[in-house]
Amino acid sequence: MEPQDPAGGGLTVGCYVCKCNFCARNCELYPGYFTPGEIADVSEICYTCDECKQYDGDPRKGNMWRQECDGYREPRKRTEAKAKIADARARAMRRQIRVIKGGLK
Repeated sequence: MEPQDPAGGGLTVGCYVCKCNFCARNCELYPGYFTPGEIADVSEICYTCDECKQYDGDPRKGNMWRQECDGYREPRKRTEAKAKIADARARAMRRQIRVIKGGLK
């Protein structure tokens, strides 16, 4: 399956929507995105991006783009950041709640 533009234009978008883009096992993941010690063994590291034409544009490579992956592991920092964002959004929504006086007597 070829990745498609989320806007529906039909253009390929490379790594943007690939599951590997935010996987803790990805060898190409920026070091600031994961916590040291998350990957205990070197054999757990995934090199799928090195073999993908979407990653570097090399047409000789195969399309390794993935929507789902059995080995996917979300980095702790990403999980914590998503929880903070969800909590901030929930607090903002709770501030918008207004109590309406009245009703049945």
